[in-house]
Amino acid sequence: MLINDPIYGFVSVSDPLIKKVIDHPYFQRLRRIKQMGLADLVFPGATHSRFLHALGSMHLAQKLIETLQRKKVEISSEEKRGLLLAALLHDIGHGPFSHSSEFMFFKKIPHEKLTLKIVELLNIEFKGKLSITLDILKGEYHKRFLSQIVAEQIDIDRLDYLNRDSYYTGISQGNIDVNRIIEMTGVHDGQLVYDLKSLHTLEKFLLDRRFMILQVYRHKTNLLAETLLNKVWDRSQDLVSVRNKYKQEHFLYNLTHKSELLDISEEQLIEYLKLDDSDLFQLLKAWSNDEDKTLSTLSSNLLNRKLPKIKFTKTEPTDDEINELIKRLPTCQQGEHISSYFVFKGKIKTRAYKSDNDSVMVKNEFGKIEPLQKHAAFIKHEIFSKDQYKYFICHPK
Repeated sequence: MLINDPIYGFVSVSDPLIKKVIDHPYFQRLRRIKQMGLADLVFPGATHSRFLHALGSMHLAQKLIETLQRKKVEISSEEKRGLLLAALLHDIGHGPFSHSSEFMFFKKIPHEKLTLKIVELLNIEFKGKLSITLDILKGEYHKRFLSQIVAEQIDIDRLDYLNRDSYYTGISQGNIDVNRIIEMTGVHDGQLVYDLKSLHTLEKFLLDRRFMILQVYRHKTNLLAETLLNKVWDRSQDLVSVRNKYKQEHFLYNLTHKSELLDISEEQLIEYLKLDDSDLFQLLKAWSNDEDKTLSTLSSNLLNRKLPKIKFTKTEPTDDEINELIKRLPTCQQGEHISSYFVFKGKIKTRAYKSDNDSVMVKNEFGKIEPLQKHAAFIKHEIFSKDQYKYFICHPK
């Protein structure tokens, strides 16, 4: 199987099991889920799919395996297959619009946990052939570097999405020298290390990732759209609880009315795996004509990109600020509960690098293994190594 990827060219798939997994409905669903959620409201070209990202991640894992094997790192054929499948399936738990709907359907279950649940289902279906894949995704495989390849501060996931998102948004800062990073990667005492010769490439990776977080992934319009989507969903759930007829018409009711649970049943998981972006678009179009004015207004505004105004602040907005904005709303939107859909506050957290036990390790010219921050001093600064919070307040224009 040859797949023409716009970033890497031809991606080759020869393993029969990997072909079957790619052809599986659970994976084909990723074609219908946008990688960057609602970001195309800011960057019109950002309509690429999770399917593309998954294939790209697998391709980079393949290149990294070849590099490590050339450096005499022992990776068996079963481990190679397990790693390639882990790269392919690492994001299969995402819901419609990817991160935009994170915790929307299941408020206490992240997409990583859903991914493991789905891979467990596939492992049963494929008679245990994905067991190594599961261990790698859980971080439990005895060769730690295999898990690091898929989930680490510098991994094939980030290498692919930075390059891919940069390409489709037209933002040049995310264009990472993937080939050099892969070529400079090795294994020491069971963990990934990078040759110090790649220091400037690694520095650029970290700087570009921080730029992409602040200017693309946390762009104010993207943040507004994601927040508004969740406001629409919250309003729909309020109505589910009070309108019996609405319960019957809401095809997601059986999936979401127990969203506070800490776990998910197999039945709910299978229902979840039927969802993609088109389902939410269908709901938004239907809700834009709903008899509930709050739901219809919110849905119509999101569909037609009539987004509220957002103001970023260094400190959390006060109740007095919120109440002053509520007074400016039309009378129909000023009810104690209704107003929270139109005037609301929130905060976002960013952290570009973890300078603790998860530090990226480099090998210096004398063969000594050291944390990256010893050579890249700028990542010791709090804007890189500590959680940074930014508060915001939203209200109609």
